[in-house]
Amino acid sequence: MGIGSEFVKQIESCGYNLTNIQLKSINNSGHIVGYLTCGKYNEKTKKYVGIESFPFYWDGTIHIIPVALSINFPREDDFKIKINNNGSVLIVPYGDTTSYIWSKENGLKIISDLEGKAINDLNVVLGHNSICVDNKTIAFSELLGINDIYDMAPPYSDTFSIERIAIGREAVLEINNKGQIFCMGYMWGVWYPCILNPKGISP
Repeated sequence: MGIGSEFVKQIESCGYNLTNIQLKSINNSGHIVGYLTCGKYNEKTKKYVGIESFPFYWDGTIHIIPVALSINFPREDDFKIKINNNGSVLIVPYGDTTSYIWSKENGLKIISDLEGKAINDLNVVLGHNSICVDNKTIAFSELLGINDIYDMAPPYSDTFSIERIAIGREAVLEINNKGQIFCMGYMWGVWYPCILNPKGISP
């Protein structure tokens, strides 16, 4: 996929001067998503300088996804571009609390006030303390049938039950096609990896 490849030729045929290509995710069909940074030629430095970045989807043909990305990423992990096995792409630009889902069939959909972490093959989007199903946001507490994810069991319970669930960038990690959520739970004064098994979240 480097210089001279069919992949790069397709991008350049669209009129883009590439300065950077980053791959972010691949699905079981071999379809790839990532982002491209394009630039203009600087006569002083005799180099191309990056001026804009945008996500792309590639299934043998390049598809530019119409979502603006900052070219100055403080950390690559601060933004998300992920693809599921049905070709839907989750995009969360850096510093944005809005998530975008794009597919060839349905175009671009916007999910407001949800910073997505992951997407499963049912297009369920996982956020820090909620999920989005069919454009409806549901809090973890509602999914689990409890009042408060910070007050799930007595501290230091004999059953080693999860006392509370951590939320935030590093705490909620993935969602699978069964709707199970992989996250961090607090038990006996220590954070442990745990799996939540909410019911009835399939579309």
